[in-house]
Amino acid sequence: GMENVVKQIDRVGIGKYPAYLSFALGAGETTVLKLSNAYSALANNGVQYPPTLIDFIQDRTGKVIWRADTRRCNNCAMAEWDGKPMPRLAARGKQVIDPRTAYQVVHMLEGVVTRGTAAVLRDLGLPLFGKTGTTTGPTNVWFAGGSPNLVSVVYLGYDQPKSLGGFAQGGTLAAPIFKQLVQTTRTRWDGRPFIAPPDIRMVRIDHPHQ
Repeated sequence: GMENVVKQIDRVGIGKYPAYLSFALGAGETTVLKLSNAYSALANNGVQYPPTLIDFIQDRTGKVIWRADTRRCNNCAMAEWDGKPMPRLAARGKQVIDPRTAYQVVHMLEGVVTRGTAAVLRDLGLPLFGKTGTTTGPTNVWFAGGSPNLVSVVYLGYDQPKSLGGFAQGGTLAAPIFKQLVQTTRTRWDGRPFIAPPDIRMVRIDHPHQ
Protein backbone atom coordinates (compact mmCIF):
# COMPACT_ATOMS: atom_id res chain seq x y z
CA GLY A 1 0.00 0.00 0.00
CA MET A 2 0.92 3.67 -0.30
CA GLU A 3 1.83 3.94 3.40
CA ASN A 4 4.76 1.59 2.72
CA VAL A 5 5.66 3.42 -0.49
CA VAL A 6 5.97 6.85 1.15
CA LYS A 7 7.84 5.35 4.11
CA GLN A 8 10.42 3.90 1.72
CA ILE A 9 10.67 7.19 -0.19
CA ASP A 10 11.37 8.94 3.12
CA ARG A 11 13.80 6.22 4.27
CA VAL A 12 16.06 6.78 1.25
CA GLY A 13 15.94 10.56 1.74
CA ILE A 14 13.97 11.64 -1.34
CA GLY A 15 11.31 13.48 0.67
CA LYS A 16 8.28 13.28 2.95
CA TYR A 17 5.01 12.90 1.06
CA PRO A 18 1.40 12.07 1.92
CA ALA A 19 0.21 8.61 0.99
CA TYR A 20 -1.41 9.57 -2.32
CA LEU A 21 -1.31 7.14 -5.25
CA SER A 22 0.27 9.74 -7.55
CA PHE A 23 3.48 9.76 -5.47
CA ALA A 24 4.20 6.20 -6.61
CA LEU A 25 4.65 7.73 -10.07
CA GLY A 26 6.96 10.52 -8.92
CA ALA A 27 4.47 13.35 -8.37
CA GLY A 28 6.49 14.81 -5.48
CA GLU A 29 9.29 17.38 -5.79
CA THR A 30 12.87 16.62 -4.76
CA THR A 31 16.43 17.75 -5.51
CA VAL A 32 19.20 16.35 -7.69
CA LEU A 33 21.34 15.68 -4.59
CA LYS A 34 18.59 13.71 -2.81
CA LEU A 35 17.78 11.66 -5.89
CA SER A 36 21.47 10.95 -6.55
CA ASN A 37 21.89 9.64 -3.02
CA ALA A 38 18.80 7.44 -3.31
CA TYR A 39 20.07 5.87 -6.55
CA SER A 40 23.50 5.35 -4.97
CA ALA A 41 21.80 3.20 -2.33
CA LEU A 42 20.32 1.04 -5.09
CA ALA A 43 23.76 0.56 -6.68
CA ASN A 44 25.32 -0.19 -3.27
CA ASN A 45 23.07 -3.10 -2.30
CA GLY A 46 20.82 -0.87 -0.22
CA VAL A 47 23.53 0.85 1.85
CA GLN A 48 23.41 4.65 1.87
CA TYR A 49 26.02 7.19 3.00
CA PRO A 50 25.48 10.81 4.05
CA PRO A 51 25.74 12.98 0.90
CA THR A 52 28.29 15.79 0.81
CA LEU A 53 29.03 18.60 -1.62
CA ILE A 54 32.49 19.20 -0.05
CA ASP A 55 34.54 16.33 1.41
CA PHE A 56 37.22 18.39 3.16
CA ILE A 57 38.99 21.78 3.13
CA GLN A 58 42.75 22.30 3.49
CA ASP A 59 44.73 25.40 4.34
CA ARG A 60 47.66 26.60 2.22
CA THR A 61 50.03 24.15 3.95
CA GLY A 62 47.82 21.15 3.23
CA LYS A 63 46.42 20.79 6.77
CA VAL A 64 42.79 19.68 6.83
CA ILE A 65 40.84 22.41 8.64
CA TRP A 66 37.33 21.03 7.99
CA ARG A 67 36.08 17.58 7.14
CA ALA A 68 32.57 16.34 6.32
CA ASP A 69 33.34 12.91 7.80
CA THR A 70 33.36 13.57 11.54
CA ARG A 71 34.03 9.97 12.62
CA ARG A 72 36.90 9.63 15.07
CA CYS A 73 39.55 6.96 14.72
CA ASN A 74 40.78 5.99 18.16
CA ASN A 75 44.45 4.97 18.24
CA CYS A 76 45.04 6.11 14.66
CA ALA A 77 47.76 8.47 15.91
CA MET A 78 49.75 5.88 17.88
CA ALA A 79 53.47 6.61 18.05
CA GLU A 80 54.17 3.07 16.90
CA TRP A 81 52.24 -0.03 16.03
CA ASP A 82 51.92 -2.39 19.00
CA GLY A 83 51.02 -5.54 17.04
CA LYS A 84 47.32 -5.35 17.80
CA PRO A 85 44.62 -5.20 15.09
CA MET A 86 44.84 -2.03 13.05
CA PRO A 87 42.39 0.71 14.09
CA ARG A 88 39.34 1.10 11.90
CA LEU A 89 36.78 3.84 11.47
CA ALA A 90 33.24 3.01 12.54
CA ALA A 91 30.83 2.05 9.78
CA ARG A 92 29.33 5.16 8.21
CA GLY A 93 26.66 3.76 5.91
CA LYS A 94 23.11 2.78 6.80
CA GLN A 95 21.06 -0.06 5.32
CA VAL A 96 17.98 1.72 3.93
CA ILE A 97 16.81 -0.95 1.45
CA ASP A 98 16.91 -4.73 1.70
CA PRO A 99 19.90 -5.85 -0.46
CA ARG A 100 17.70 -8.24 -2.44
CA THR A 101 15.13 -5.55 -3.16
CA ALA A 102 17.84 -3.09 -4.20
CA TYR A 103 19.29 -5.61 -6.65
CA GLN A 104 15.90 -6.46 -8.12
CA VAL A 105 15.19 -2.77 -8.74
CA VAL A 106 18.61 -2.30 -10.34
CA HIS A 107 18.04 -5.38 -12.50
CA MET A 108 14.73 -3.96 -13.72
CA LEU A 109 16.29 -0.56 -14.39
CA GLU A 110 19.03 -2.18 -16.48
CA GLY A 111 16.17 -2.96 -18.85
CA VAL A 112 15.50 0.78 -19.23
CA VAL A 113 18.95 1.05 -20.82
CA THR A 114 18.92 -2.14 -22.87
CA ARG A 115 15.39 -1.90 -24.27
CA GLY A 116 13.56 1.06 -22.77
CA THR A 117 13.42 4.85 -22.76
CA ALA A 118 17.20 5.19 -22.19
CA ALA A 119 18.23 2.84 -25.01
CA VAL A 120 20.41 5.67 -26.37
CA LEU A 121 22.95 4.52 -23.73
CA ARG A 122 23.02 0.90 -24.84
CA ASP A 123 25.97 1.26 -27.25
CA LEU A 124 28.22 2.48 -24.43
CA GLY A 125 28.79 -1.20 -23.68
CA LEU A 126 28.75 -0.71 -19.90
CA PRO A 127 26.59 -2.27 -17.17
CA LEU A 128 24.23 0.65 -16.55
CA PHE A 129 20.90 1.09 -14.81
CA GLY A 130 18.69 4.14 -14.81
CA LYS A 131 15.33 5.81 -15.17
CA THR A 132 14.17 8.65 -17.36
CA GLY A 133 11.56 11.12 -16.15
CA THR A 134 9.31 13.67 -17.86
CA THR A 135 6.91 15.87 -15.92
CA THR A 136 3.62 17.33 -17.07
CA GLY A 137 4.16 20.24 -19.40
CA PRO A 138 6.84 19.06 -19.86
CA THR A 139 8.37 21.51 -17.36
CA ASN A 140 11.45 19.38 -16.60
CA VAL A 141 13.13 16.17 -17.68
CA TRP A 142 15.45 13.78 -15.84
CA PHE A 143 17.78 10.87 -16.12
CA ALA A 144 19.02 9.13 -12.97
CA GLY A 145 21.28 6.10 -12.93
CA GLY A 146 24.79 4.79 -13.31
CA SER A 147 27.05 1.80 -12.86
CA PRO A 148 28.11 -0.26 -9.82
CA ASN A 149 30.68 2.41 -8.86
CA LEU A 150 29.28 5.75 -10.12
CA VAL A 151 25.83 7.33 -10.09
CA SER A 152 24.77 10.54 -11.80
CA VAL A 153 21.56 12.52 -12.19
CA VAL A 154 20.80 14.90 -15.07
CA TYR A 155 18.05 17.49 -14.64
CA LEU A 156 16.85 20.08 -17.15
CA GLY A 157 14.28 22.74 -16.32
CA TYR A 158 13.71 26.40 -15.50
CA ASP A 159 13.90 28.02 -12.06
CA GLN A 160 10.38 29.29 -12.68
CA PRO A 161 8.69 26.25 -14.25
CA LYS A 162 7.58 26.60 -17.84
CA SER A 163 7.26 24.25 -20.78
CA LEU A 164 10.44 22.91 -22.38
CA GLY A 165 8.51 22.17 -25.58
CA GLY A 166 6.21 19.39 -26.63
CA PHE A 167 9.02 17.09 -27.76
CA ALA A 168 11.08 17.30 -24.53
CA GLN A 169 11.52 13.93 -22.81
CA GLY A 170 13.98 12.45 -20.36
CA GLY A 171 15.08 9.89 -22.93
CA THR A 172 15.71 12.45 -25.68
CA LEU A 173 17.30 15.29 -23.69
CA ALA A 174 18.60 14.15 -20.29
CA ALA A 175 19.86 10.66 -21.22
CA PRO A 176 22.06 11.95 -24.11
CA ILE A 177 23.71 14.43 -21.72
CA PHE A 178 24.45 11.54 -19.35
CA LYS A 179 25.88 9.64 -22.32
CA GLN A 180 28.21 12.52 -23.15
CA LEU A 181 29.37 12.58 -19.52
CA VAL A 182 30.22 8.88 -19.62
CA GLN A 183 32.03 9.21 -22.94
CA THR A 184 34.12 12.12 -21.62
CA THR A 185 35.03 10.33 -18.37
CA ARG A 186 35.08 6.76 -19.72
CA THR A 187 38.16 5.64 -17.76
CA ARG A 188 36.33 6.25 -14.47
CA TRP A 189 33.43 3.92 -15.25
CA ASP A 190 33.80 0.36 -14.01
CA GLY A 191 32.96 -2.34 -16.53
CA ARG A 192 32.14 -4.95 -13.90
CA PRO A 193 28.49 -6.06 -13.76
CA PHE A 194 26.11 -5.61 -10.86
CA ILE A 195 26.52 -8.53 -8.46
CA ALA A 196 23.48 -10.19 -6.90
CA PRO A 197 23.51 -10.43 -3.09
CA PRO A 198 22.95 -13.75 -1.27
CA ASP A 199 19.46 -15.29 -1.43
CA ILE A 200 18.80 -14.08 -4.98
CA ARG A 201 17.87 -16.89 -7.39
CA MET A 202 17.72 -16.51 -11.15
CA VAL A 203 14.88 -18.46 -12.77
CA ARG A 204 14.42 -18.90 -16.52
CA ILE A 205 10.96 -17.89 -17.70
CA ASP A 206 9.21 -18.02 -21.06
CA HIS A 207 8.38 -14.73 -22.71
CA PRO A 208 4.65 -14.42 -23.43
CA HIS A 209 3.66 -15.01 -27.02
CA GLN A 210 3.04 -11.84 -28.98
